[in-house]
Amino acid sequence: MDEENNEPSININDLNLSLQIIDICSERGAFKGTELTDVGILRDKLYAFIEANKPDEDEPEPEPEEVEKIPEQLEFDFKEEEEV
Repeated sequence: MDEENNEPSININDLNLSLQIIDICSERGAFKGTELTDVGILRDKLYAFIEANKPDEDEPEPEPEEVEKIPEQLEFDFKEEEEV
């Protein structure tokens, strides 16, 4: 979920993670033989989508949004109370 507005969201990293999970499960024998075709089709679709939508390596990363700078720290003069 998107932490800012609590709406469900998914991105390329999530799809890439799903692809890795399929590969790991396949290596560990988690799928029955009759399931392998469907799993393979889904894996191929995920891979194609990820490859088609990954950012160009030559393209510079977008500038992060400018964060409001924190003013200089305020100085406080805390005086210790004398014991009575």
